[in-house]
Amino acid sequence: MFAFDDGSKQTSIKPLSAEVEQGMALKVVNHQRATSMFNKIKENIEGHETASALEEYWERESLAVDALALFDPLVSAELHQIYSDCLAYLNAGEALEMRQF
Repeated sequence: MFAFDDGSKQTSIKPLSAEVEQGMALKVVNHQRATSMFNKIKENIEGHETASALEEYWERESLAVDALALFDPLVSAELHQIYSDCLAYLNAGEALEMRQF
């Protein structure tokens, strides 16, 4: 039997920081790793459908974002901008949706 997705259930996007065990550090040591982390975090940010889910993800992803900031502050600043833009977009979409009903 097949299950149909009615859009009511959003799967949680797992942050990179979740892979780090309690008491361990996350360190970025080369540009290849930084680029990979940046791309994955950006993809995860853009994959959220609600502002609350994005905010929750961002809080849980702080360890990886902080590690990128120590390696290259500009990369971290760009992620913060992407997060802010997506959050504003989602909040505006939710406000518009509320006005329609």
